Amino acid sequence: MKKAPSPGDEGALKNAVVVRRESAFAVPNPAADQQTTDGQYKPGLGQETGRRERLIQGRVWDVARRGMKSTIVTPDRAARLLRYQKNRTLDRCGGFLASMQIETGGGNRFFMGLRADGLELHTDADRQYVFDLEGRPVRFNTPTEYRFRGISHRGTVMRRPEGMAAGGYERRLLSRGELIESCQEAWRAAEEARGGLNGPGMVQHAFPDSNIAVDRLLPVLERISRHPPQELEREAGLFREVYQPVPVLPPDHYGSLVLQATEGCSFNTCAFCKLYRGIPFRVRAVERFERHLLDALAFHGEGLRRFTRIFLGQANALAMPQARLISILECIGRRVELPPPEEPAPRPVWAHGHRLRFLGIGSFLDGFTGLAKSAADYAELRRLGLSRVCLGVESGSPELLRWLRKPANPEEMRETLRRLKEAGLATDIVLLAGAGGSAFAAGHVRDSLEFVKNSPLTQGDRVYLSPIREYPGSDYARLMDEGRIRRLTPAQIQQQTLQLAKGIRARGPQAVPYRLEPFVY
Repeated sequence: MKKAPSPGDEGALKNAVVVRRESAFAVPNPAADQQTTDGQYKPGLGQETGRRERLIQGRVWDVARRGMKSTIVTPDRAARLLRYQKNRTLDRCGGFLASMQIETGGGNRFFMGLRADGLELHTDADRQYVFDLEGRPVRFNTPTEYRFRGISHRGTVMRRPEGMAAGGYERRLLSRGELIESCQEAWRAAEEARGGLNGPGMVQHAFPDSNIAVDRLLPVLERISRHPPQELEREAGLFREVYQPVPVLPPDHYGSLVLQATEGCSFNTCAFCKLYRGIPFRVRAVERFERHLLDALAFHGEGLRRFTRIFLGQANALAMPQARLISILECIGRRVELPPPEEPAPRPVWAHGHRLRFLGIGSFLDGFTGLAKSAADYAELRRLGLSRVCLGVESGSPELLRWLRKPANPEEMRETLRRLKEAGLATDIVLLAGAGGSAFAAGHVRDSLEFVKNSPLTQGDRVYLSPIREYPGSDYARLMDEGRIRRLTPAQIQQQTLQLAKGIRARGPQAVPYRLEPFVY
């Protein structure tokens, strides 16, 4: 291996430049650590640093106690740092609490970046692997393909087909073999990087310095080492002991800690939905929910640091009686930290990277059971941590809602929204683009935009636009066939989505793409 410049090489030191970027997040401060209610420690964020970039004369300190040689990062060596998007080298990407690039004894280069919520590992083969702080892989990226692994040990892939315009991706589930292959590849890369930290290797970049970087990175790499594919398979069984299926989530809760206070759907009659067919609606007893909560926190472990919100599921959890719901939210509040309700909503950094701190609780609700609670009831739930509610409106057309067997009408849903807003809760709604095909297309767009216009939705609220998904053999498919209704083509559904989005934005709320389909958690 090429010998690193020695500390006494004054010529090398004179020209050496270490490029450091102050983290956009705060650097851990052991003195600021706080003990949580379960005896665990969560790192305090210490004093925040700015986004200014500095060039600091200096060198990367020796890590000889691990057998690794240090090196001066000279301009020609800095040019060899692995690169990221927009031609930036990875050392110039913000947000890392510690980072290091090494060249192993085998000649492979790895860039490791520790964030408050996970670890990134980049290779010189244009591979990026992301792990949570418990050591489980969550993403596997290449320049043309993005693979995601859920905590349930199921996965999806987004890939841009050849010839598709920029920004367009196809999404599908990963096969079991594909997922195991990705997990094995990520684990082997992490093992080689860990071996490089523990053995002969060349440091090409370190932040804040080599000793601190190794001390922060190595514990996470050791947790990754304890999660080979066979261990991930075993943990999938544990997941099924803690969780019922997680069929669907609102997009803003894809990265949330899911807690299940109910099972199934409270009405389960919608013609377009098969997500909860065959699952009776049950409300968990408070004692059973508390056991589920503790099991979920233990299962996620350090992986909790990547969650900033809680989602209370499964479907329509807010339909449960008020007294039970209060007890459920109080149970959550005893185990985690939520923002004080009397203070302004904190910025996301308040919860980012903390193990038991969350910005708030969200849940689904439907229009007609929502009327069972008053604005005062919702205000009480807000004081206990509820912050955002997603209402499945589907359409502003009463005729289409009846045809879809949706047990609510626009006036009921508008009144539910009014009560939620009066209580100070953020609200979102879902509309289904293409629902009802050609027979309802014109009325669906017209009445849905009228619903948004006359609703209390404001700037900051979201309208999720999901293309209708037709399941073979579903009630929806049967109704379409019996009525001889022409289905809209994908291009026509996209056109309707754009038409709805334009009208929604003109009225204030955000229009957000969504796909109401089975979700991999």
